[in-house]
Amino acid sequence: MVYSLAGRAIIQDKGDKLLMLQTDRMAIETALRLAHAKFGDVLTVSAPKDFQERTACIAAEAGVQITFQNRKLEEIRQRQASELASERTKRAEQRELGGKFIDQQRRPAPAAPEVPKNIAPSEPVPSIKDKDKGRSANHAVWVPCGGSAGLTPA
Repeated sequence: MVYSLAGRAIIQDKGDKLLMLQTDRMAIETALRLAHAKFGDVLTVSAPKDFQERTACIAAEAGVQITFQNRKLEEIRQRQASELASERTKRAEQRELGGKFIDQQRRPAPAAPEVPKNIAPSEPVPSIKDKDKGRSANHAVWVPCGGSAGLTPA
């Protein structure tokens, strides 16, 4: 029996094995799913090494729940599945952080308490005095690391 996908023959079923007629990603994934349904959870791949490795990676990417009888192929599948799971977790965390950031940006800023204009403060507002020039400074300037102080009057 020959299986076709999108009008082209991709897999020939020989009864005890499947023969790949096409080797693109979709054909390999389809063959893996068919082999899983037909032969069970443990599969053997007889093909050139590079094709076997691609098949193991595609199995992981597609989430086909199989195990390869070849230990090296199974290690490739497991490693790829683990890396993909890690990437999915990172993306989910990034989406969550992005959502929280957007939510914070959408919240209105808290209103500042109103101070009646006709009431004077009970104490004078402190200021920084520039001793050398005798003038009042209303802000401080940051000095980069390596300077002698962290804050200096401006």
